Amino acid sequence: MPRRAAPALTDRDNSLTDRAMAPLIRAAALQGFAPLMLALGGDPEAMLRRHAIEPDRLADPEALISLDATALLLEESAGQTRCPDFGLRLAARQNTGMLGLLATVILNAPTPAQAALDASRYLFLHSPAYEIVLEPESPLFEDCFSLRFDIRLPAFVQQRQIIDGCLSLTHHFCRSFGLDQFRLRGVSLPHTPLAPIRTYERHFGAPVAIAQPHAALHAHRDLLNVGMKDINPLLRQAALSHIAAHFPDRGQSLTDRVRQTLKRTVGAGRGTKAEIAALLGLHPRTLQRRLDDEAASFEQLREQVYRAAALRFLCETDLPLKQVAGALGFSEQSALSRSCRRWFDASPAEIRRRAPPAGT
Repeated sequence: MPRRAAPALTDRDNSLTDRAMAPLIRAAALQGFAPLMLALGGDPEAMLRRHAIEPDRLADPEALISLDATALLLEESAGQTRCPDFGLRLAARQNTGMLGLLATVILNAPTPAQAALDASRYLFLHSPAYEIVLEPESPLFEDCFSLRFDIRLPAFVQQRQIIDGCLSLTHHFCRSFGLDQFRLRGVSLPHTPLAPIRTYERHFGAPVAIAQPHAALHAHRDLLNVGMKDINPLLRQAALSHIAAHFPDRGQSLTDRVRQTLKRTVGAGRGTKAEIAALLGLHPRTLQRRLDDEAASFEQLREQVYRAAALRFLCETDLPLKQVAGALGFSEQSALSRSCRRWFDASPAEIRRRAPPAGT
C-alpha cells in the first residue's frame, strides 16, 4: 500500500524561514501531552498556562509555540507527576504524521540514508532549532553509523525530557521504514537520566550510554542503503516541490558545518582551528576567510559550543568534575575551572550547585 500523505504545512508557516534563530517549534510537538498528563493525574491546561502556552494552540499542529517553554513544560510535568520517563511516554503517544509535510518526505525516501539526509535538510520545518546529522562512523560501535540529534537554544534550558522524546520519535521513524532487520546497536544520552537505565534499554531495545557528548542513535551501517518498502515516489516529489515553492533553500553554511564538527569532536581533541579545518578539508586561513564572509568567528563558535557542552555536563549529568574536564578535552580540571570563571564567573562546583533541580 502506498503511504498516505501527512498534513501539509500552511503558507503562514513561512515565518519559520525568517526566524531561523528563534526558539520556536510546531505545536505538534506536544501531540498526546494532555492525555498523558490526565493519565498521570496532572492538570494539562494549568501546566500549559503556567508556561504561557494557551491550551487551544495545541489543537492546531501548525501553530508555533516557544521551544524554551516546551522544554521547561516537559521538565516540570515530569517532576509534578513523578514520572521520570515522561519524555519517552509522550513520544510513545505520538505518530510519525506529527511532522507534517516532512514526514511525507522522510517516509517515502528510497533508502534510510536518504531519509536521514532529508531530515537533516528539512527539519527546520518543524523547528529551526532542531538539528539532526548522519555520521557514517559511530564513536561507540564498530561498523555502525550514528544519527546525532541536537537542539540549539540561545540560553541553557534543561532538555532531558525533550531530548528523550526526540530520540524515541526518531527510533519510531526508523522502525516505520519497513525494514524487518532494523535493530539499534546503542543509544547515547547527553545527560544522566532521571529514570533507571533499564527503563531506557527496555524502551529502545539496546544498550544506553549516558553523559555522552551528544544525543544519538547507533545502528549497523549496512542498513543505510537498504531499499525502503511501500514508498510513493510521486507523493515524495510533490512534497519536495511544495517545500521548494514555499520555503527558501537554506542549504548549509560553513558556520553550520563548523558548529556541527565542533560538537562532533568535543572531547576528542582540542577543537583548534587547524583541527577543524583539516576535518573539513580546508586550510585554516581559507576557513577563517569564509567564516568572515558569513560574519562569523571561529573563536566565537568554539566558545559557544564548549560553553553549552560545559553547562550540559555540569547541570544535567552527575559526572565527577575531573571526568567533565576530560569529556570537554581539557588536560586538567584547573583548565575547566578557568574556562568556567571566564564564561560564567563561577566555579564548576558553584554552577552545579546553582542548577535547578530536575523537574522544576
